[in-house]
Amino acid sequence: PYRTLLYPYFLTAFMIWSGEPPMDQIIVGAQHLLGIVTAVCFFLAGRPVFGTRVALAGALLLTVHTTQLFYEVSILSEVFFGCVLAISLVPMTAFVARPTMRGAVMTGLFCVVLTLTRPVAAWFVVVPLVLGLGPWGLLVRGLVRRSLGEGGSLGESGAPASRKRVTIAAVMLGIYVAIMLPWSLLNQRQFNYFGVALGRGFGLFIRVFDIDRLEPPPDTRLPEVRKMLEHGVATQLSPATFVRDELSRHHYSAAQADELMAQFALETAGRHPWTFAANSVKQWAIQLGGALQDEAICSSAQGPWVVPQR
Repeated sequence: PYRTLLYPYFLTAFMIWSGEPPMDQIIVGAQHLLGIVTAVCFFLAGRPVFGTRVALAGALLLTVHTTQLFYEVSILSEVFFGCVLAISLVPMTAFVARPTMRGAVMTGLFCVVLTLTRPVAAWFVVVPLVLGLGPWGLLVRGLVRRSLGEGGSLGESGAPASRKRVTIAAVMLGIYVAIMLPWSLLNQRQFNYFGVALGRGFGLFIRVFDIDRLEPPPDTRLPEVRKMLEHGVATQLSPATFVRDELSRHHYSAAQADELMAQFALETAGRHPWTFAANSVKQWAIQLGGALQDEAICSSAQGPWVVPQR
C-alpha cells in the first residue's frame, strides 16, 4: 500500500525473466539509459523557453549532478520518475505556449502517469493548469512564443477565449480525476485509506523528528506515539522507522499507523511553527542549489559509488 503502480511494473519487465544477478545490474543499466533520455528531454523542453545554449548547459549539468548520478545506480523510483517528468515537459511546454484540447488530453494523461509513479506529483496538475490557462501564464506564454519566433509582446497571452479555456481546463482535470478517483477508491476499499498511496505520515515524521529533531509537546494527544518516539531516540535508531514498526507490532494497520504518525508530526510542527518554516526554506534551498561535487564515495563489492549529502 505504500507504493504506486508504474515503477513496480517497470521492475517486473526485468524481474519476470530472473530474480538473480546480474539482473540487478541490467536494471541499473536501463536506469542509465533513462538518465540519458531525461537529459535529452530536459533540453528539448527548455530550448523553446530559454534558448539552445541555456537548455544545453542545463541538460549537461543535470547529467553530472550528484543526486542524478546516485539515483541512476540505485534501484529506486526516482530516476524513472525524473525521466517521465522530463518527457512530459516537452508537450506541456507546447501546451503552455498555446493551449489546445489535444494538449489538455496529453497533459492530463502525463499528470496521471507522474502521480502513479510517485505520489508527490498528486497536485502537479495544478502547474500546467495555472501556467497554461491562468493569468499567471501570460508572461510564460509570451516568452515561449518569442523564443519560437512567433513575435508578440511578453504580455500577449496566445490563450483561447474564456469559454474555451474553461472547456480545456475541464477536459484536463476530468481525465486526471476519471483515472485517479477509482484508484483512490480502490485503496479505500482494500486499505481503508482514500488517496494515491500511503506514506504521508512516515515522510512527515522523518522530516520533523529525524531531520529537524523538534521536541514533541508534553501534553500530546498521542502519548503512545510519544513513548515510542522517546524509546527510538534512546536506542539511536531512526525514530520514524522505529515508531512505524512499533505501531505495526501493536496491531495497527499500515493506514492507521501512517495517520497516527501524520497527526503526531503535525501536532509537533504546530508547536514550533517558525522553526519548521525556517527549516523548510533551508531544505528547499539545499535541494534547489545542491552541490555538483561528490559529497562522499562509498565502497562495496561492486566498486565505489557516489553518496550525495542530501
